[in-house]
Amino acid sequence: MTKSPTRRPTTQTNHFVAALWSFTKLELLKARAKKNHYALKTHVYLSALKQAFDALAQPDPRVLRLPLCNISI
Repeated sequence: MTKSPTRRPTTQTNHFVAALWSFTKLELLKARAKKNHYALKTHVYLSALKQAFDALAQPDPRVLRLPLCNISI
C-alpha cells in the first residue's frame, strides 16, 4: 500500500477549502432559516427519519414478503 497523501499541500488545501465552503453554507442556511445549529440539526434528523419510515411503509415489489408464522407454545 502507498502512503497516505495527508501531508501534501494539495490535499491540505482541498480539505481547508471544503471545510470553509461547508461552514459558509451552514452559516448562510442559519441566517436564511433564522434558526440555530441545533434547530437545523433536529430538522434534518426528523425529515430523514420521516423519509425512512415512508420508504418502509411503501411495499417493494422486488422483495418477497412471507407471512409471519404465529407459533404458540
